[in-house]
Amino acid sequence: METLRIGILTDMCGPVFGGGYQTVLWEIARRLAKRHTIRIFTSLPQPRLEVEGVELVRAFPMGPYPDRSGTRGPLQPAIFGPMLAHDPLGPWRPDALLVEAMPFSHLPFMGRWVRERSFLRLLKVDEAWVHYSPFRGALGPASLRLSRWMLSQGLAWSDAALPVSRATAEALRSGYGYREVLLFSNGMDVPRLESLLPSPAPPRDLDVITVGRLVPIKRQGELLRALGILASRGWKGRAAVVGEGPMAPVLRDALRPLGLEGRVDLPGRVSEARRMEMLSRAKVFVLPSEREGFSLATLEAMLAGALPVVGRPQFPEVFGAGDLVEEGRTGRCYPVGDPEALAQVLERALADEGERTRLSSAARARARDFDWDGLVGAFEVELRRRLDARSSPGAGGPPPSSSLSVPG
Repeated sequence: METLRIGILTDMCGPVFGGGYQTVLWEIARRLAKRHTIRIFTSLPQPRLEVEGVELVRAFPMGPYPDRSGTRGPLQPAIFGPMLAHDPLGPWRPDALLVEAMPFSHLPFMGRWVRERSFLRLLKVDEAWVHYSPFRGALGPASLRLSRWMLSQGLAWSDAALPVSRATAEALRSGYGYREVLLFSNGMDVPRLESLLPSPAPPRDLDVITVGRLVPIKRQGELLRALGILASRGWKGRAAVVGEGPMAPVLRDALRPLGLEGRVDLPGRVSEARRMEMLSRAKVFVLPSEREGFSLATLEAMLAGALPVVGRPQFPEVFGAGDLVEEGRTGRCYPVGDPEALAQVLERALADEGERTRLSSAARARARDFDWDGLVGAFEVELRRRLDARSSPGAGGPPPSSSLSVPG
């Protein structure tokens, strides 16, 4: 079978950076590299790096990143965007280029040179904001208009968009009028992560856990307020807020006033093995975030057997976790911004072991559907089909919209 040349363009990528989409791109690249030539054009401390058969090329400087967790500095999008006004690929001629859409600022700058190249142009879209803005007040509408314009510029030169969830796919179709949508879900290495789970299974002595960057949009403070409500009603269990970020001292200072001191651990960022061990001990996993394109943390928790309780945001376009958690079947939902509602869901989940076992078992089965090997294999089949259609005009092009590789 013909070896393809596939480029990936992104501001940050594993294994140099952590974070959600950075890890996802790396997992896709390392699997494709088993059969194809893969080059990632990204930020690097050195000119080139080769890992697991993937060649990473420094296309632009490292930028003002505060750490390696995938957190951006406030100036990073403004600096990154103009750097893509010139073709970073040089003389290399890929068959296809997969462009990460985040943080949107580079998409308008790429239009000229990317249209001049003959490769298949694929835009990986984690979020497509139609009504949501991460800013409050007067900045909200202005930032939303700017984000929509930048993403629209990228869609204009793309041959197809690859959203990571049904929520994002629907936003592209209904909110942006874009029809060439190929649903390409995020995933995980199911066999490897299951090998990290303790055997025999430990007792579930941790009532509640959440995992994620400690930043305002993740709303871990809302979870603490819900736990404070439970504590005022007699809850005596333990919980953990796992992750690092600027909100760590704020969350730590909130424990005493909420009556949670000594009851909630904030261990910071932990190793993957430690994270899976903690998830295997938890009864309930909570995702309180106001926006998620997908949520790998929820997927890992489901695989570890914790009952997922996820916040349903105000705007459906940012409810990517809805692909994983269906109310009453694979978990529980509550309205984001309502700690009392979250407290009620947690109270019921912790009290009803039978229901918790039923839902967590269904959630674990659902999580096993999202293995990277199957997802990337389906992407590879679709990629070849589209490349064949481009090289054989008489055969007809691909359909205007199709499902690529989302389970179930």
